[in-house]
Amino acid sequence: MNGLALRSGAISGLALCSGVGGLEVGIGLAFNGFHAVCHVERDAFAAAVIVARMGEAALGAAPVWDDLLTFDGTGWRGRVDCITAGFPCQPFSLAGVSKKVSMNQPHGFDDKTSGTLFFDIEQIIKAKEPDVIFLENVKNLRSHNNHKTYDIIYKTLENPKQGLKYIVSEKVIDAS
Repeated sequence: MNGLALRSGAISGLALCSGVGGLEVGIGLAFNGFHAVCHVERDAFAAAVIVARMGEAALGAAPVWDDLLTFDGTGWRGRVDCITAGFPCQPFSLAGVSKKVSMNQPHGFDDKTSGTLFFDIEQIIKAKEPDVIFLENVKNLRSHNNHKTYDIIYKTLENPKQGLKYIVSEKVIDAS
């Protein structure tokens, strides 16, 4: 992160699972010059909020793609310094896991609908090779499945055999 903070000029980011763009707004406030060059968000309401934030100049103008699974970011390779991703929390949160268990449904990485999106993000990270990655999720991600879920994510990001070699720094931030 120090390299980004000290670098002059714009910092370009690719925003995956953008939600309403809150992570990107926050990074933009923390790192002057950060600009998401593309957002990927499948929820129509959240995508509409992103577009509205662009109209208010809270976010810079950028295309909004509607599906991470069909996103072809080939054109962004070498053009993004940072990838942000707030991948779905429901498969990992205390409330989400409790609900899924009560309904006899899979959770965590066993939830094939949204629990495996981290691995799609991993493929995009490999293809784009950004300098920095900001991942956002719920506190319970660290302890989900007896810490196995977080360990997989951590080891994936720092493992050169996986094609990645990032230094992982973590922090739980109370957003309230």
